[in-house]
Amino acid sequence: MYFSSLCKFLPISEKEKIYLNIVKKRFCKSNIYYNNNNNNNIINYNKRGLKFYPFCNNLKKNINFVNINNKKGINFHSINKERKMASEVPQVVSLDPTSIPIEYNTPIHDIKVQVYDIKGGCNVEEGLTIFLVNNPGKENGPVKISSKVNDKNVSEFLKDENMEKFNVKLGTSKHFYMFNDNKNSVAVGYVGCGSVADLSEADMKRVVLSLVTMLHDNKLSKLTVVFEINVDKNLFRFFLETLFYEYMTDERFKSTDKNVNMEYIKHLGVYINNADTYKEEVEKARVYYFGTYYASQLIAAPSNYCNPVSLSNAAVELAQKLNLEYKILGVKELEELKMGAYLSVGKGSMYPNKFIHLTYKSKGDVKKKIALVGKGITFDSGGYNLKAAPGSMIDLMKFDMSGCAAVLGCAYCVGTLKPEMLKFIFLVPL
Repeated sequence: MYFSSLCKFLPISEKEKIYLNIVKKRFCKSNIYYNNNNNNNIINYNKRGLKFYPFCNNLKKNINFVNINNKKGINFHSINKERKMASEVPQVVSLDPTSIPIEYNTPIHDIKVQVYDIKGGCNVEEGLTIFLVNNPGKENGPVKISSKVNDKNVSEFLKDENMEKFNVKLGTSKHFYMFNDNKNSVAVGYVGCGSVADLSEADMKRVVLSLVTMLHDNKLSKLTVVFEINVDKNLFRFFLETLFYEYMTDERFKSTDKNVNMEYIKHLGVYINNADTYKEEVEKARVYYFGTYYASQLIAAPSNYCNPVSLSNAAVELAQKLNLEYKILGVKELEELKMGAYLSVGKGSMYPNKFIHLTYKSKGDVKKKIALVGKGITFDSGGYNLKAAPGSMIDLMKFDMSGCAAVLGCAYCVGTLKPEMLKFIFLVPL
């Protein structure tokens, strides 16, 4: 917009030079079609998606266009030898990191999860015991705990006359300290799940956030969750993966104020009806948790850590761990594929373009192919002047590569769970 306003004050010959320079140096060579039949030597912009650039047809007839399709190594996306040959991350200063620190083994992987059937009653032995309760039809109905508790002292405390003063509004929570029959101090409480019989994933996340807050506040070694609500296997898995993800704290880039006293639970016990049908969801939830956490680690990495070279190296490391096929295309390969528009965006970065191509293929016949594409912009491709207004979130532009992170996180889940009769293709332009 500003460019067009500026050009209207220039002589027509100067405008033509500027427009021609744009066409020759800024457009993807595969996106330009040259009319070679001597029909006024104009650009047929309708042929290759240039309909948004009608100025191309307003140039004088005597302009001689150069058909860059037949030229190799054209200037508009050629890169000097230093960038073409880059195999390591260039450093602006010697202190710049050369890789993204990624945690593969987190404290969540060390948590022992056991699922019990609630029909035999629940034990309150140590740590924090939380009941997930609702009251269908009553938005702010009183808390009623109906589960059998195999502890006399705790059971007496959880009687209706003691709990009816509290309500089951979604996300509300309370916990209390008391002694069990063995004279051990335990924490017992509840999280309200609202008035509906069937929770949505958004509702369940609010429940989990309240639960995680209590976990961080108490720093106990064991958590027991008693489901007094009905959930299917998918919602149960979502509960666990959300609990794992929200409970995990990423402190890789903190130099001060680290939570050095953070202690993660070692045991998680779950009481639920028909426990056997839910046990297989535990490990799936752990896989989905880490797929999400892996993506969040990439997103949280600042730009001095996260760039096309370090990201592509992280993708190779992931592929090798999961035995996925991988291929990283560099500038030379991208030029051969005539991906000029993509390469022209990369000219704004000090790092060379990289294109990640991962493939998962199940054993046996493949009945369905799925391709996932995620954008991996790791620099401010728009320019500060385009994001100068308040609320423009220029400080959060490191999230611009979250599409890439989501695809790689999904690649982790697919490579770990190994679904049958499927082929996944993961494409990430950096």
